[in-house]
Amino acid sequence: MRNLLPDISFTVPVEPTPKNSTKWGRGRAYTPAKVRNAAQAIRDYIKENYRGAPLDGPLGLDVVYYRRRPASKRKSKVWADTKPDEDNYTKLFKDALEGILWTNDSRISDGRYRKMFTDGPGRIEFRLWQLQE
Repeated sequence: MRNLLPDISFTVPVEPTPKNSTKWGRGRAYTPAKVRNAAQAIRDYIKENYRGAPLDGPLGLDVVYYRRRPASKRKSKVWADTKPDEDNYTKLFKDALEGILWTNDSRISDGRYRKMFTDGPGRIEFRLWQLQE
């Protein structure tokens, strides 16, 4: 039950950033600049490197969020089992690419999401495929 189109895969050179709950200030809701900038960096990178139309229909998505390893974590530690939660990374990632890679993130019906430590710069690696009906 796989591909109608070839897989789409990218390594996005952007530090994974969580989309936390809405912040409030001066009586209004706002999105922090760090979150807005990360989403824009993801969008810009994909717009620059993907030439197709947004996919519609059931999709599969496999994402690995590579976070820079904190100095307090030993080198042998691979899995990032610390905050923030993976789903907060995924919210920002899916929302950032809506209308670019997929028509709506509700189309993603199958997926795997992981967060890991890296000694290099943070990045997001993903693979997207169309599921067969």
